[in-house]
Amino acid sequence: MDREIVIRIPEETYNQIVEESKLSPRYLDYFERRVAEGTPLPKGHGRLGDLSKIYVELNEAQIEGTEEYKGLGEAKQIVCNAPTIIEAEKGAEK
Repeated sequence: MDREIVIRIPEETYNQIVEESKLSPRYLDYFERRVAEGTPLPKGHGRLGDLSKIYVELNEAQIEGTEEYKGLGEAKQIVCNAPTIIEAEKGAEK
């Protein structure tokens, strides 16, 4: 089973690894190749969380139908429209 991790490395180091991977990828070690093939988090990203879980919880609260939850449909739409930073694992979506 693969694990996805988030690591913090200096921008200069990341750029150097990416450039080296373009010039001579076979000379990179295993971890340098993983970094070069990784997905950088966008600058200025917010707190990362499980939007699918939030959607399910909003849906359950909306089904209860209490007056204080009138705006949950709009909240669910906001969650659905939020930008994806890291794709969900297969079978882990709502």
